[in-house]
Parts: sequence; C-alpha cells; structure tokens
Amino acid sequence: MGHKNNLNRSYRIVWSESRQTWVAASELAKGHSRASCTSVKQLVLAVVAGTILAGQLTQPVLAQSFTPVVSGTVSGETITSGTQSVISGGVANGGAINIGGVQNVSNGGSTNNIAVNSGGRQNVYAGGVTSSIAVNTGGQQRVSGGTAEGTTLSGVFNSSDSGFQYVYAGGVANNTIINSGGDQRLYSGATANSSVLNSGGIQRVSSGGTAVGTVFNGGGQYVYDGAVVSGAHVVSGGQTVSAGGAAVGTILETNGRQNVWAGGIVSDTVFNGGWQYLYNGATVSGANIVSGGQTINSGGTAVSSILTSGAIQYISAGGNAVDTVFSGGRQYLYGAVVSGAQIDDGTQIVSAGGSAVGTTLGSSGRQNVFAGGSAIGTVFDGGGQYIYDGAVVSGAQIANGEQRVNSGGSAADTRLNGGTQYVYDGGLASNAVIEDGGRQIISSGGQATSAIVNNNGRQYVSAGAVATGTIVNSGARQDIYSTGVALDTTVNAGGVQRVSAGGSAVDTVIDAGGIQTISSGGFATDTDIAAGGLQNISSGGSADNTIIHSAGVQRVYSGAVAVDTTIDNSGAQYVYGGGVAVNTTVNTGGILNISDGGILEGFTLVVGDAQLNASTTFVNNGVLTLNQTADNTLAATISGAGSLVKDGNNTLILTGVNSYTGGTTVVGGSLYIGDIAGSPARLASDVNVQNGAILGGHGQIAGHVTVDSGGTLSPGTGAVGTLTTGQVTLKGGSILDVDAHPDHNVGRVVADSALGGGNGTVTIEPGAALQIWGGAGTWAEEFSYVIVDSDQGVSGQFSTVDSNLAFLTSLVDYSNPDQVRLTLVRNNTSFPSVGGSENQQNTGAGIEGLGENNPIYETIVSMDAWQARNAFDSLSGEIHASVKSALLINSRYPRLAITQHLSDASGLLAPETDINKNLWVNVWAHDGHVKADGNASKLDNRGLGVLIGSDLYTSADETTVFGVAAGYEHTKLSTDRLRHSDADINAIHLLAYGRTSVGLIDLKGGIGYSWLDIDTERNIAIGNLASKNQGNYNGGLLQAFIQGSHTFNLTPNLNLTPYINVAAQRITTDSFTETGGLTILHSSRHSDNLLTTTIGVKSEWQVEDRMSLYGDLGWQYNVGSIAPKVHMNFVGGKEYTIRGVEINRNAAVVGVGANFQLQPNMTLSIGYDGEFGRQVRDHAARIMWEFKF
Repeated sequence: MGHKNNLNRSYRIVWSESRQTWVAASELAKGHSRASCTSVKQLVLAVVAGTILAGQLTQPVLAQSFTPVVSGTVSGETITSGTQSVISGGVANGGAINIGGVQNVSNGGSTNNIAVNSGGRQNVYAGGVTSSIAVNTGGQQRVSGGTAEGTTLSGVFNSSDSGFQYVYAGGVANNTIINSGGDQRLYSGATANSSVLNSGGIQRVSSGGTAVGTVFNGGGQYVYDGAVVSGAHVVSGGQTVSAGGAAVGTILETNGRQNVWAGGIVSDTVFNGGWQYLYNGATVSGANIVSGGQTINSGGTAVSSILTSGAIQYISAGGNAVDTVFSGGRQYLYGAVVSGAQIDDGTQIVSAGGSAVGTTLGSSGRQNVFAGGSAIGTVFDGGGQYIYDGAVVSGAQIANGEQRVNSGGSAADTRLNGGTQYVYDGGLASNAVIEDGGRQIISSGGQATSAIVNNNGRQYVSAGAVATGTIVNSGARQDIYSTGVALDTTVNAGGVQRVSAGGSAVDTVIDAGGIQTISSGGFATDTDIAAGGLQNISSGGSADNTIIHSAGVQRVYSGAVAVDTTIDNSGAQYVYGGGVAVNTTVNTGGILNISDGGILEGFTLVVGDAQLNASTTFVNNGVLTLNQTADNTLAATISGAGSLVKDGNNTLILTGVNSYTGGTTVVGGSLYIGDIAGSPARLASDVNVQNGAILGGHGQIAGHVTVDSGGTLSPGTGAVGTLTTGQVTLKGGSILDVDAHPDHNVGRVVADSALGGGNGTVTIEPGAALQIWGGAGTWAEEFSYVIVDSDQGVSGQFSTVDSNLAFLTSLVDYSNPDQVRLTLVRNNTSFPSVGGSENQQNTGAGIEGLGENNPIYETIVSMDAWQARNAFDSLSGEIHASVKSALLINSRYPRLAITQHLSDASGLLAPETDINKNLWVNVWAHDGHVKADGNASKLDNRGLGVLIGSDLYTSADETTVFGVAAGYEHTKLSTDRLRHSDADINAIHLLAYGRTSVGLIDLKGGIGYSWLDIDTERNIAIGNLASKNQGNYNGGLLQAFIQGSHTFNLTPNLNLTPYINVAAQRITTDSFTETGGLTILHSSRHSDNLLTTTIGVKSEWQVEDRMSLYGDLGWQYNVGSIAPKVHMNFVGGKEYTIRGVEINRNAAVVGVGANFQLQPNMTLSIGYDGEFGRQVRDHAARIMWEFKF
C-alpha cells in the first residue's frame, strides 16, 4: 500500500481546514495537495486515535472533523466549532477556544496561554497539563484527571456567562485566579491548590472535593456536603461552609468572612480582623481570634475558640460556645449557653437569657453578667466576675480574684478558697462557702443568706447590708459593723462572731466552743447560747433577750449592758465591775455571778435551782427577783437603791452585808439572813413577808419587818436561832414560828432600834399566831423561854398558840412589856391515844406505864404525834410476833415434801415394786414476803431446807406405807427501815408419815415436831435513845396433817387426782429477855394455833418412758391465828400485846414439775411451788431424789 520506508513511522496528525480531513503534519509541510498512501495510513491512525479518545473522554466529543497534533507544537490557533485534542507530548501555545470550540488535553498533552471564550471549552484529562489558561465570559475549563496551572477565570458574576473551571475526580487546579464572574467548581476527587479569589469570583467545593490554600481578595468560596477546604486566606470576601462541608485552618483578614451553616464543620480558623458566622447546626472548633469576631447564631456551636486582644465573640440565643480561651477580647452572650471558657485576659459578657457554664477566670479575666443572664460554676484564679441587676450566677469557685454582686444581681453557692466576694447595692449572695483566706464583704444594701464560713474564712457585714443564716465554723469569723445586720447566725466550736461600731446581730445561736463578741456600739438581740457557747460584751456593746443554756456563758464587762437575759440550767451570766445587767432571769440550774462593781438594773428574776453569786449595785431602782426551786446561798453583797424579790418554793440564804435600800419582798419560799449563829449577814432594807413565804436567819435586818397574813417569821434556819431586826410587825393571820429545844435553846426574834432602820418595837396584831416546834429530848416543865425581845416594847398578843408536841402544852407569858416568854407543861394526852394502829397503841400503853423520869417515857413525852407513832413502831418488838407468822407459812414445806414422796411412790414413774427398802431426799429453797397489814410492817421471808426419809413398812400390795423423816431448815427474816429488825431461825424437823387406802379413797398423812432456835436483832434510834437489842430463845412447832384423794386414769399416760388436805399447827415460843440498851423487852411463853385446809387437783402426764410432767392447783383456807401475837413488856413496865404481820386467809397454791426415772430403782423430781394471796407471796424451788434397794 505504500513505500516500505513509510512503515513503522510516527506522524503528528492535525485537522486540515482546507482539506477537511486529518493529515500528517509532515505532508502539510511538504506542500502535498492530495492524499497519498501516507494519508490513508494517517486516516487509519486517526480512526484508531478517535476510538481511543472516545473511550477516555467523559464529556461528549463534538462530531466534527479534527486536527490531530502529534509530537509538535502549535501556536496561536483559534478553535471555533470544532475540537482540538492535544495528546502524547503535544503542545498548544496561545490561541483561543471560541464558541463551539473544544480543546481536549490528555495523555502528556499540554497547553499554555490559551483564552477560552464564550461557548468554548477546554477539557483537561488524565496526563494533560494546562497553564496560564484564561477562561473568559461563558468559557469553560474542565479538569478531569489532568492538571490546570494558573488558570484565570473571568466573566459575569453568578450566571451562565461566568468563566467556569470544573474540576473532577483526579483533576488538580493549581493557582487558579478567580476574577469577577469566575466560577471554580470542585467535584468529588478534585483538588484546587492556592486558588486566588478576587472580587466577584466564586469557588464551589462539592462532596469529595478539596481546596487548599485559597486566597480571597473578594469573591466567595462555597463548601458543600462532603467537601474539605484547608488553609484558606480570606483577605476579603467570604467562605461559606454548608452541611457536611469542612474548612480547616482558614485565615480571616479584616474584610474576610466565614459563614458556617447547619452541619458545616470548621476548625482552626485564624482571625486577623475577619468575622465568622455560625448558623443553626453549625460546628466550629479551634478558632483563633486575634482580631475580628465570631458570631454564633441559634443552634451554632464553637468549641475551643481562642480570643486575644481585640477579638469579639457574639453568641445569640440558642448558640453555644464551649471551652473558649481568652487572652483578651470579649465574648457576648445573648440568650446563649456557653461552657468551659478560659479567660486569662478579656471579658465574657452574659446578657438576658445567656448562660455561661464552667468559665475559668485568670488573673486579668472578667465576666460580666447582666439582667436575665446567668453563670454557673465559674472558676476564679484571679480576675473578676460582675453580677448586675437581674443576673443570676451559681457555683462559682474563687481561689483568687473577686466576685461583685450588685444592683439586684444574685450569686448562689459561691465557694471562696481565697479571693473576695463583694455584695452591695441590692445584690444577693446565697449559700456561699468561705474558707482558706476567702472573704465575703456585704455592704451598702447587699444581702447574703445561708453562708458557711470555715477555717480562715471571713464574712464582713456593714453599711446597711444583711446576712441571714450564716454558719461560722472553727477558725472562721463574722464581722458586723457600721449598720450591718446579721440574722440567724450559728457560731459553732472555734468560730467567732464580732459585733461592733453600729453592727447588729439578731437570733444568733452560739454552740459549744463558739464565741460572740459585742463591743463599741455593737448590738446583739435574741442570742441563744448553747452548752459551751460564750458571749463577751465589752465596753460600748449591748445584748438584749439573750438565752443562756446549759454550760453557756455570758460575760458583761465594764461599760457593757445585758438586757432581758435568761439563764437556763447550768448557764451563767458574769457581770464584772462596771458592767450592767438589766432584767436578768435565772432559771433552774442557772448561775448569776456579779463581781464587785457589777450593776443590776430593772427587774432581775432568778428562778428554779439557780446559783446566784453576786456583789452588785442596783441603779435606777433595779429589782432582783429570785424565783428558784432549789436552795441557794448568796455570799456576795448587794448595794444601791434597788430592791430584791424572793419568790419560788426554795430557800435563799444571804450571808453578805447588803446595803441596798429599795426593800426586800419575800413572795414565796424561805429567805434566811445568815446561816449560822453569830453570822455577820445583814440587810439594810425593810422586809415584807407575804402569804406563804418565810423569813428567818441568824443575822440582822436593820429595817422594818412586816409579816402579812399567811406569812411566817421563823428565826434561825430551820433550827434554833436569833434574828435581830430594827422593828417587827406581825399582822393578823401571820405566824411566828419558833423552834425550841429541851436544853433551853430556843428561837428568838429581837427588835433593836440601834440598827437604825426601825423603832425597836414588836407589834402583834390580832389574829397573829404562835407556832412552837419542840425538839426531841427531856423538857424541863415550867421553865420559861424568851421567844420575843425588844428594846422599845412589845404590843399585842398571839390569838392562837400551836405546838407540835403531842403531850406538852405551851403557855405564853406577856408580863414583861419588852418580852414574850414560853413555858411548856404536861397535858392530858395519853400515849396510846396518838397511836394509829393496835401495835402502836399497845406499845404506847406499855411505855406510859413506865412513868415519868423513865428515859423512854421522857423521850416520848417530848415528841409530836408523828414522831411518837414512829417511835412506838420501833420500840414495839413486832419482829417477835412476825417470827411466828413466817414459821406458820413455812411449815408447809415439810408437809409438801412428804405428800410429794407418797404421791410419787404410787405415780406413773414409781420405782420397781419388788424392792421394799428405800431412801428419799427432798431439798427446797424459797423467797417471798408478807405485805404490811396496817398494823405490822412488811416482812421479807426467805430460807432453805432439807428433809430425808425412808419407808419403814410397805405392804405386799404397796397400798399401805409407813415411814419416818428428819431434816433441817434455816429461815432469814427482815422488816422495813422503821422497825429495823431481823431474825434468823434454825429448825430441826422430825416427822412420821403413812399412806393407805379406804375403798376408793387414798389417805396420806403425817405428824411431826420442829425444834426452833430463834435469834433476833432490833436497832433502836429514837431521840437520844440508841441501842442494839438482841434476843435468843427457843420454840416448837407441832403439826399433823391428812390428805384424802382419788386418782382417775384418763389414759395409760395421763391421770387426774382431786384431793383435800387438812393440817393443824401449833407454835409455841418460850419466854425470853433481850440484851442491849434501855429499850430491851421481855416476853412470856405463848402459843398460837392455825388450821389450814387445801382443796385442789393434781395431774400427771407421762410424756415418755422415763419422764412425766405434773401440775398441782389448789385453794388454801386458814383459820385461827392468822396474825400471831406475843406478850411483851419493858423492864419495869406493864405487859402489852403485839401482833405479827397477818398471813393469808385465802390463797392459791400451785405446783409444777417433772419426774425422771434415772434407773429402774431411782427417780428424780424437780419442781416449783408457789403461794399467792392478799398478804403472802412465796416462791420455792424443789428437788426430790428417791432410791430403792
């Protein structure tokens, strides 16, 4: 087909317009005008090339003839309505691509400096490279796998007449210049590096596209879903990041703008004067705002922004900024919520609806919170937080720096570990914790509530500020001054509240170890001092309505005033020299201690069993009222023009020299002036003794003593004494109460005008009474005792004279005009007549039979009726009769031992019957008492015993048994403290017993005798008589008993036995004479008889082969000597009868226990026996063992 030299050669082919066909460039160069064989070859190659290109191009290829360019360079060509493909090392320089023209650059082809005009298009495919292409109005450059360097885009802004650069997968556009009307579009897999956006230019980055280092000199970049841009430098113009788009490291200069929309992701933007706008759903992070600003609209979020000097961050409602770091600049919150801001320098401004959470303030950081804004959890390491009208902050933690709450702002839960919180101008701070050098300063109308001040914390309240509910703990202090007010403060151990210079503390509670100090114009009211709390009131300080509880202390120093103080149990008020206490109330257990120079003013009330230790001066006619329920002695002195009121049912003894002149009123209880004979105690004032009150003592009362109706004047202190007064008036219904002793020592009232406060007279008005209290001892009949003495005369007489002495009559002598004298004589009252019981009356008769001059008689005759009755009980010898009562009660135990043996021998667990010898032992112990019966006292009765027996005869059918038993029993008795008597009784028992049957009736019975050895002891202490009287004598108890019963076998293992038991007892005691003192007694031999009938039923239940349980219930009736008696007489006296304590007439008796068959020939029984009646209660435990052999 051609010359062989044409084979295997390469040709550059181009489209020839003149020939309208593809030709080899070499042919054109040769000037051949027709096709040759070479043209045929070239045509084949063109077809092949066209096929290849058709497989490579993603864009449609115009169906036009074409000029192939192979291995060469073309320059200055204009492509119109056709396609030029530059491949395989081809180069196209210059020229233009006009409407309908297409240039394809691929596979090593390259173009330079070509203008792509309206309707023209340049396609840059894999391996293709372009440079300095100018895409003009309506032109297009499409880069798909190739590289475009330095393309310039121009055209009509945002229209079809823009100059377009489309960059597809694998395509790279470097240094593209996008002028006004230029439009660069980056698709998935496309990359644009260092593009330059000028005014009116647009860069669009779609999903998968990447733009790096774009420089904005105007124009705009749009970053769509899935696109990523980085390193953009926005000098002017704007970058818009839409949902799913991402921009990294953008630099915004002064005229630059970055818009981030919902779902857009932006990080590490640098602001040099530009602005970033975040819209709903947008998220940015790491913004570094040197200057310019960031606006975060509703739904936008900025994370870890850095603000430096001149930077601004606006956050609108619904916007959010997290972990912003300030090195200057300002952050504005308009209804937004931000968190984690770090402000080392700069300002965070929180406006209405805004909220800042977890902000950290450095040394130069500032946070301003305005009306409607809030800040939560701000952390201070310096800097300041300013809270204005209507703003609310909470949870601030201040290690250094300051928080200022003013103009209606509110701060809650602030924790000050250093630094200062200022609260003023209507600001409110609540629940602050202040410690470790922290300070809360409340002033100028500020308020603080529920603060807790811990170690080394301070709270200052001044200038009209109010702190409410503060708790001051150990090492902490609250200072109130300059019209500051603290309400409801609690001061705990180690805490201090200081009130000074016009400050006020209201309702403070001072707990144990807490201190409140009030000084220099400070005022505290309604303070509550708990146990161990302390209130110190220094010069210029005052306290009102203080309550001092157990072990609490109030100290009132010189120049200080305490008003209306109440002192409770063990609380104390100390008033030092120059200190003033006004209207103090001292309750039970309280202590009022007034040092020399201390002043009482107003009405001071002391109640309960308070202690009063006072050396005080009354001013302004002060009144000290002592209303106590326990006795108290006041040794200090009281002076001034005030008065003292004694109230309450206690005794107050004044032992000091008291010069107060305002008067003394005894409203209740007893007031004694001086506590011992010769006491220097003195009152200068008049004394009024009101109804129910008592005045006495051993000292002097210079003034006029007036005793109202119902009042009592009683010299001494409950015993004999002399009370000296200036003048005495005993009004009608009043009482002169005089203690008198047989040794001529008698109470006396003296009126002495030399004391200077009265006229030395004693006036006894009609209706006044004299009460004589005679002491125990031997009175000298018709001896005269002076009970009233005066130096200016006695007028009037007592209307009634009463005495406690039952057997002596008081005679009053008024013959001496300056005295009243007392004489005692025996009356007609017999000793028995004052007795309240049979034993008392009989003993009284026995004593009266001794006659006068007998020591026992003389002791009784000087007693009152009550003393005499007690003496009769002590002297009566009642224990000797009650011994019989106890022995009759206890006689049942030997009987129970025998009846139990006889019952068990025929019971369900009886030992085997082919053995006819046996031995049994019964041991018991009991404890009980016999109640007092109105005549004899209660008797405690306890003891133990043992009885050993053996059956001497047993019939073949074992229905008849006869045996004997012997034993020992010890009983211990004691009476109550008035009788103070005891007895020990040892008894030896010997009994014979038997059992037989008469028809259906089983008979059991016995007879026995007990030898009694009785030891008694009576301790006597009556008046001057005291002795220990002991008795030792013998006695005997004879008893016989019989029991009839019948056993019903309900089942082989259960039986029921009704029974009736009758026992007769006779007890006899021998005559004896006690040893001891003057009050020993003699008794003659005497016997008592008792018949006891018991009706009951016993049941036994065999629960297993070797064990059975039993129960016994009966009713017991006694007739005869249920109150045994003895005949007694004093040495040289007549015999009288004494009855012992009454035993039961009717009683219930019970028994329960268990029987065990230890061996076929051995049984053991353990049980309980009790007796329950109106008089006797007795409980016993019993063990019985039986052995057959």
